Amino acid sequence: MNNQPLNSPKTLLPLILAAALGSVAPSLASATSININPSKDNTLYEFVAADGDRSNALGIHLFAGMTAEGFIRRGVLAFDIAGSIPPGSTITSASLTLSMSRTISDARIVELHKLLADWGEGTSNANAQEGQGAPATPNDATWRHRFYNTIFWTTQGGDFSGTVSASVLVGDIGQYVWSSAQMVADVQSWLNNPVTNFGWLLLGDESTSPTSKRFDTRESTSPPVLTIEYTASTPTPTPTATPTATPTPTITPTPTATPTPTATPTPTITPTPTPTPTPFSHRLRFPPVTTDANVSVDINEGCVPILDGPCTNMWTYGGTYPGLTIRRPTGETTNVTFTNNLDPAAGALTVHNHGNHSSPENDGQPDDFLIATGESRAYTYTGLEDGGNQRGTMHFYHDHRMDVNGRNVWMGLAGLYIIDDPADPATLPSGNFDVPLAIADRQFDANNQIPYVFNPNGVTGDKFLVNGVYQPYFDVGDRKYRLRILNASNFRTYNLVLSTGDSFTQIGTESGLLPVPITRTEMRMGPAERLDVVVDFAGRLGQDFYLTDTLTGVQLLRFRVNRHLIDNSTIPPTLRELPDIGEPTVTRTWNFDRTDGHWTINGLRFDPDRIDAQPVLGTTEKWIFTNLTGMPHTAHIHDVDQQCLSRNGGPCYSYETMKETWYLEPSETIEVKLRFTDYTGRYMLHCHMIEHADDGMMAQFEVVAPTQITLSAAGRKVGGVNTVRLTWSGATSTNIDVYRNAVLIVTTANDGSYTDSTGDTGRAIYTYKVCEAGTMTCSNQVTVRFRQ
Repeated sequence: MNNQPLNSPKTLLPLILAAALGSVAPSLASATSININPSKDNTLYEFVAADGDRSNALGIHLFAGMTAEGFIRRGVLAFDIAGSIPPGSTITSASLTLSMSRTISDARIVELHKLLADWGEGTSNANAQEGQGAPATPNDATWRHRFYNTIFWTTQGGDFSGTVSASVLVGDIGQYVWSSAQMVADVQSWLNNPVTNFGWLLLGDESTSPTSKRFDTRESTSPPVLTIEYTASTPTPTPTATPTATPTPTITPTPTATPTPTATPTPTITPTPTPTPTPFSHRLRFPPVTTDANVSVDINEGCVPILDGPCTNMWTYGGTYPGLTIRRPTGETTNVTFTNNLDPAAGALTVHNHGNHSSPENDGQPDDFLIATGESRAYTYTGLEDGGNQRGTMHFYHDHRMDVNGRNVWMGLAGLYIIDDPADPATLPSGNFDVPLAIADRQFDANNQIPYVFNPNGVTGDKFLVNGVYQPYFDVGDRKYRLRILNASNFRTYNLVLSTGDSFTQIGTESGLLPVPITRTEMRMGPAERLDVVVDFAGRLGQDFYLTDTLTGVQLLRFRVNRHLIDNSTIPPTLRELPDIGEPTVTRTWNFDRTDGHWTINGLRFDPDRIDAQPVLGTTEKWIFTNLTGMPHTAHIHDVDQQCLSRNGGPCYSYETMKETWYLEPSETIEVKLRFTDYTGRYMLHCHMIEHADDGMMAQFEVVAPTQITLSAAGRKVGGVNTVRLTWSGATSTNIDVYRNAVLIVTTANDGSYTDSTGDTGRAIYTYKVCEAGTMTCSNQVTVRFRQ
């Protein structure tokens, strides 16, 4: 019981505070409750090539979970918030009621996630049980499309926040209610900014099958209901000097009766979201550049100005985002010392120079050679590869710590590393006309911060940054510019076009210049891929161009052609031949898959103690990557570049002759070859949609030294036939390839000996060597002579 007297200080203080707040804040009307049915709903049916794109816009059911056949279903639904609630209202509660009318599993968690992009509802209608969906019609939302068949999701299966808005354990048939503070925040944000109202995605248990739950849609007799309680704002009364009929008595506490309060909490005021700056109101920035051979980089927290209002706390390489750009000549050694000055809660770090040919201890291992809090580590980059200089290109460096790679990159740990190569044509645009562009997305809260919430399917944001600037502008002249573009996002794919319809001339990839220039009007790029392109603004003085992403419809960068400049640059018809890396002697298959609810390679999650392959130094292998999932992946191989052999059984794209990060659509297969040079030790192979790797889609290979096989031979006549007895030691393979005069004559068991009956009877000279089967791990060569 509260025994405070009515006029006690503890009673009077809230009255005084309320009166003071009332004089500066709008008065509020009483709370109102409203029930809203969806404005649209649908099901995203996991794409199966044989079935085509499926949807169920007008059906009476939507689904969430995995079917008995192992196919995923996700429901989507949206509500007209701004059309139902007065603007300026304060949302005080929100709950969603769904009727679950069929289940094929025991109780399972079903989550709501805020959708990050708009989607459609066409005229498809699956009828009957509806679990298989119906062929999609124009503007339908499908697994692949936001609007069939013109606009795609960035991520197949829907673009949604990794934050769970609400979750409920769904068991038997009946009604279920989702309600949470996060749902209140979602609805409030949609009321305040209706253009972001894309609704929720209903995410079931996708870790196993069967788990699917069937819910009724707005077309059914028991449609979804969103119940919202809100308080509408009313105008602030105009102050008047005329006293009211019943004046409020003035309370004057005496000093002895009213001690000064020292711990009275300040009322919590919900922060107003910082307004997003107008697109193209900020100039494109470039991080600082160093060309020094010895570089020191502090890894520390910095407050980076990105949106208008408060700066954004990020983890940085040198205080900026992106971090310090390192630009060095090929063939010259560079030593970079990184010091981990982050809060200890961030943990140990590691730095991977992505695309560089580095020894294992300088490659940025996920669980070895780490940089503890307060400590430093020096990385050495030689600029050499296979006895020569590395090819000129733009790499980038980023954190690669196991399990928290996505978090660390999201928080800002990425920077550019450019290798200049005098062997490249000197006529290409250079100097101020050689422009690096790092494109990334982030999700900001009301205080302009970027909290990270792990989602194994990928983390995305709704704000698009170029070199850390929100949708900037760039003043250019009427001439050619070389644009080195990096997809620095954790997960998002971009499809880049120029708003004018003009073409790009692609001259290179992440592995250096192409053999010849390629003209392209649009360019898809997944996370970690790079595009080296030339754009010509000649004849466009006074015009504006936009670099646009067609997957989201967002204009990322505005080019303002506002200067007349003389252009002496040219793009030669031939650029750079591919290096000869030999022919493969071993083939390995890597399947990008989903196993037991996790992203895997060859059915296995990453284990730092497991070696998945042991290629031999100095050999060339063929690696086959196949995407067995319904989501795209980007396959990245550390250590060496790779050359494309085939894509989906046919020719490679003309612009992907050599790369080190490969985009794989669902059901795609790509074959590449790669030669292992210079270093032995452990390296990574993984999906560079970073959350996929954090969830387990990463493997480890170890380059091993060639086995020293010792071969000896003795010749004699057997029945008049030249016969040679071969003996060897040091081979470890199951089978041995025997070569006579450089021709493979037999593959035999590795039992240490083989007798070759040549079939010859006269004079002859034979040279022999043996190799571990299928490899070029071979013995010394021996010669045997028969004189008669």
